[in-house]
Amino acid sequence: MAEAAPVNSDDTASTSTVTNAQCDLCFSEFLVNWACHDCAQKLCDSCQTLHSRSNASKQHGIWLLREDKDDEMESGSDAIDIDDIELHICRIHEEQVCELYCNLCDMFVCHICVRSIHKTHNITDIGESAEQKFNRLSKRFEHLERYELEKARKMIENLEQNKVEYVSSVALKKELIKERNEKMKFELDNLTDKMLKELETKEEVDLQFINRKQFKLQNLSTKVSEAIHFCRNNLSNKGGISLLDACAEAERKIEKLRLPSAENGPERINPPEFVPGKQDEEIESVFGILEYEPTPVLTRRRTTVAFPLNIKAQVIASFAQKARNGVYSICTTGNGNAMIGTEERIVQVVTITGKVLASIKVDITPYNIACSKLGKDLYMSTWNMEIKKLKNGSFTRFIDTSPFHAQGLCVNEDGEILACLYHKEDQFGKIVRYDSAGKSLQQICSDERRRLMFQNPVKVAASVTRDIVVVDMAKKCVIAVGADGQRKFTYKGVNAVKFEPKCIDCNTLGSILVGDHEDRIHMLDKNGKFLQYIMTPEHGLNDIIGLSSDQEEKRIWVSCYDKVIIATLV
Repeated sequence: MAEAAPVNSDDTASTSTVTNAQCDLCFSEFLVNWACHDCAQKLCDSCQTLHSRSNASKQHGIWLLREDKDDEMESGSDAIDIDDIELHICRIHEEQVCELYCNLCDMFVCHICVRSIHKTHNITDIGESAEQKFNRLSKRFEHLERYELEKARKMIENLEQNKVEYVSSVALKKELIKERNEKMKFELDNLTDKMLKELETKEEVDLQFINRKQFKLQNLSTKVSEAIHFCRNNLSNKGGISLLDACAEAERKIEKLRLPSAENGPERINPPEFVPGKQDEEIESVFGILEYEPTPVLTRRRTTVAFPLNIKAQVIASFAQKARNGVYSICTTGNGNAMIGTEERIVQVVTITGKVLASIKVDITPYNIACSKLGKDLYMSTWNMEIKKLKNGSFTRFIDTSPFHAQGLCVNEDGEILACLYHKEDQFGKIVRYDSAGKSLQQICSDERRRLMFQNPVKVAASVTRDIVVVDMAKKCVIAVGADGQRKFTYKGVNAVKFEPKCIDCNTLGSILVGDHEDRIHMLDKNGKFLQYIMTPEHGLNDIIGLSSDQEEKRIWVSCYDKVIIATLV
């Protein structure tokens, strides 16, 4: 926007005014038409006249305010919008106008901020910072146009050529497969006809042989039956010598007509068997198969699986803490165990049954602890403006966070530390990302409109999509930002029910788990949409302090003041 010129106090030009604003001097409800650039105050017409004539403020720049920006641009007027004035007023020291820019925090700052909060940061003039950013972007645009876009154009051409060659090759393969099919159909039909004719001929020969055997045996059976009937009649009326002679004659007749025994009967003739050359599922070995080269996988941002609804948490274990030794913090180690910080200033490694595997005595109450995978690195934040790291069996100073107090901690998948920092005097906070050596990589403080996002961040967690979710105790909400530091969503509970978040964590499916003051654990999707309550006081929750997901074991560890509850999702 073009720089606006100061307006003389005698100017009384008619213009559209800002509605429903309160004068910062007389606090009247008159329409506010003016703003003092030096005092950062909104003025009504009467106070503007007095302000411009006062010896203390007559040299101040007074601006005429307008709502209609389109009219302003068309008329070329020097009037400005009140929102543009507010964007340059310090969010911490509201009586100051921001005239400088912090390149580290990426925000406008006033002279008081430069001497206190940002005293060690890279501070430049707003115009200089804008010019530097513009020059960097210009070089980036030039590089993109000259190199990256040219490379992309060549790759597009190569892909188009690849597509044409691919389609042509597939068309040839289709024709080859159809030709192979027709050829094998012809050969298969010929083979089928040949086998059927052979089978019919064999059937005819074998049936004729069986019929002859059957006819011969039937004739022999008839003759035997007739001989038996004749001999019986011949023997019935004889006696003595004549009977002996008749018996001898009957034996000779029967002997000549001997039937074959069951053991020595005609051999069985079995039909031909059909033996397939290949199993049915192996027809590809005869017809042919398709061979593929490995297809390259498109690189894309890591996605998550949709979490099914109606999830239930099943408590599988719990153990109690002794009196006056409450659990103040908890962090799973990824191997089925967890670390807890207790009221007696002890950090313990415990199993699912509560068995203590190791203990470390610390010099301050461990309100916040965080560890990397398998508990390789252990960190602890303190109210003494520092983050400590476990080294040689004791916690020593690792990062100096002054003038900010260190609060919530977590370690992301890359081993980087995310810390909630709070400035007590100015009552605002920020999230800082450190590498494993303690070097600051990113500071998340304000949104795209340079407004402070956090007032008192107390807990932080990192999702598998590299988003950062924060519990703000003062604002009583959950704030999520992307890896670029821009706000993604704000969660303030369900259906306007009173909501005071206390702890937070994320699981491998991309869901966000939030514990609140009513001892309920909310499950949200990656976009901040409420899915359901997965744990309530019915599961034994009472005075929730912290929670941590065991990504390997698919468990949730919930620390209450007097006990720890372990549940699995089913």
